[in-house]
Amino acid sequence: MSSLASFDVEAAVVAYIAPELDGAVSVEAPNPRPATFTRVMRTGGTRIDLFRDRAQITVECWRPTTVEAAAAAGQARALIYGMQNTFQAGVWISQVRDVAGPANFPDNVSRAPRYTFTVMVFVRDTSP
Repeated sequence: MSSLASFDVEAAVVAYIAPELDGAVSVEAPNPRPATFTRVMRTGGTRIDLFRDRAQITVECWRPTTVEAAAAAGQARALIYGMQNTFQAGVWISQVRDVAGPANFPDNVSRAPRYTFTVMVFVRDTSP
């Protein structure tokens, strides 16, 4: 059976980028929400076949200022691109491609500074 069936690409991205970013990095927004945190969400994608998947990942970076939010998004994006050609939880990350580059998108409710971007993460099961 393909290990893609149990592969959690959100968790893999969180585990990969969290040590390098300031604040909490999670798939859910903390409650209460701190001024500095990053959320990673799978927002779609397509399965190519039994062994390959394209996971659409959206990252939201909340920071105290717009400049800090932009810098955090740039750093997170570079880190995710660094996942290319690596194994994560037994699955090969073959490519990362932009869907939507970093965008200034303040939080609708709190108006807190937030930058978002979306990438497509290409994964391949390499089990025999």
